[in-house]
Amino acid sequence: CPNIISKSEWGGRAPASTPQKTGLNLQWIVVHHGGTQTFCYTEDDCAKIVRSYQNYHMDTNGWNDIGYNFVIGEDGNVYEGRGWNAVGAHAPTYNDKSVGICIIGDFTDRVPNDAALNALKSLMQCAVDLGYVIDTYYMIGHRQSSASSTECPGNKLYQEITTWPHWDAIANMFIYVNTESNDCPNIIDKSKWGGRQPTRTVKEIGNNLPYVVIHHGGTKTYCYNQQECSRIVRAYQNNHIDKNRWPDIGYTFLIGEDGNIYEGRGWNTQGAHAPQYNSRSIGICLIGDFTARVPNRKAMDAVNALIQCAVDTGHISKDYKLIGHRQTTYSSTSCPGNSLFAAVQKLPHWTPKP
Repeated sequence: CPNIISKSEWGGRAPASTPQKTGLNLQWIVVHHGGTQTFCYTEDDCAKIVRSYQNYHMDTNGWNDIGYNFVIGEDGNVYEGRGWNAVGAHAPTYNDKSVGICIIGDFTDRVPNDAALNALKSLMQCAVDLGYVIDTYYMIGHRQSSASSTECPGNKLYQEITTWPHWDAIANMFIYVNTESNDCPNIIDKSKWGGRQPTRTVKEIGNNLPYVVIHHGGTKTYCYNQQECSRIVRAYQNNHIDKNRWPDIGYTFLIGEDGNIYEGRGWNTQGAHAPQYNSRSIGICLIGDFTARVPNRKAMDAVNALIQCAVDTGHISKDYKLIGHRQTTYSSTSCPGNSLFAAVQKLPHWTPKP
């Protein structure tokens, strides 16, 4: 591991209160830059800047401590921030699942020097060696983790890390930028896509559900406009009612690669999509077969928007668990397809143990 200069050595303040612990085997490393044109090439200068970051985070932002787990200078040193095994304050939804590492300076127009980049690589390998992150970890830039429009870690540093082995592009699929008002996305109701009424009364379910289950249609019929998607949703419903003898389409909602959300059974109605989970979840189906590719950006944005809406309106719990259909069943389904399931596993609320 690289030499890490402890908080006491760089003159840091103690945390305002006891920090929360993250545990071991984290899945993510998030890379940041300081974002100001203050650079440093000696330990004295870097320590001074790290103290200023900490003062700003504690005194202006009102945080418990400096936000990052570690800070790196162009002197090639690593400075302890919150350190290992501590929840940071650097990337919303990733703070308790990641190690946050900041390089001192602004790297919009240039790449950090080799001393800093080598220290970053060495620190990431050290995190694996010590068991703090898994050896198949994903590395992302701060801009990929955030619903806010941050440029962090600067264009040049971001371009650099995208060429490194653990960098993960799929995280880009999951940035859902909320609109000014926290309005729910437009949902195309059953009458608009030409759906049939249920053949019998379907059981109601309550709010604050603990699970979201992701599915794919499982057939290679894709759609990129409302007319085509509506036709496929009608076909799914006909199959579920006429062949499966269900009272209605099985899913709570469906999403096409047109970016639209189609009402299935809708809110507060028990689905028929995941045995043992139907009464405790909403089931979201992406139209198509996602064994060999992930859904497009429009569809993934709609997934995020719909889930956020479900949280905001209280239909699912703020601490909901996200799972793929294959995790809910004893039958050997591959749903929601290998590529989509790999992407789902990278979302913050995904759980390996439902």
